Amino acid sequence: MTLMLVFGLLMVVTGVWSVMMPRLVSMEWALAIASALLFASPWMGSFTDFAGAAWMSWICGGVGIVAGLLALSPAMELHHAAGGSRMAH
Repeated sequence: MTLMLVFGLLMVVTGVWSVMMPRLVSMEWALAIASALLFASPWMGSFTDFAGAAWMSWICGGVGIVAGLLALSPAMELHHAAGGSRMAH
């Protein structure tokens, strides 16, 4: 169940960072990936027998995946409205 805690913490950190920096499209992808890892953690960590922990991982991971993917479009719009990349030419 250590994987659940690690991936859950990773999901929370990327989610908070995503809220703090809404123009970073990469953070929305990071949130979706961290959530997918949390969703898969019961199988990776072999704790599917512990129903409470497994269901918590599946539900929170699924919600995080949906939230991360739904936030991609608004993040891209904010990114383009702000001038896109800030790299010097």
